[in-house]
Formats: sequence, structure tokens, C-alpha cells
Amino acid sequence: MKSPILLFLLVSISWQGFAQSKQGYFPPRGEWQQKEPSAPASAFVHVGNGSNLIYVDPEHDLVVVMRWIEYKAMDEMIKRVLSAL
Repeated sequence: MKSPILLFLLVSISWQGFAQSKQGYFPPRGEWQQKEPSAPASAFVHVGNGSNLIYVDPEHDLVVVMRWIEYKAMDEMIKRVLSAL
């Protein structure tokens, strides 16, 4: 049963010190909504490692995957996507 021990060593808690605060998590809807006012209240986002974002908008039946985009530019991107509908 060395595999679980090896897995524990590979996925150490020390990785958290290297990760940026907005990477690899699903922010609470209220916190995210304050930062992205162009999005409807039903929308949410998954923020991946690096510049990978998945915007989910059930109201408009959208799932938008964005790569290599700065998080601060997301509201402008949402405006552009919604205006194109």
C-alpha cells in the first residue's frame, strides 16, 4: 500500500504557498458577482490555474471557456459576449 503514501507526498499541502489566491477554486457567487457586474445574478465562474476561466450563464444558456485572459478583463469579455447574442 505504498501508493496512498506516495500520493500524499506528491500532493503536499505546501503547494498552497505557490498558488495564486484566485487560482483553482470556485468563488462564492456573491463575491464574484460584485466583481463582474455585467453578468446576470444566475451566472458563476470557475477559475483555473493560470489564466483559465469557465463562465457559466444559465440565463443565456452559455458556457464560455476563456484561456490566457487576465481575471480583471473578464467583465469586459462578458459584456462583449452578451452583446453578441
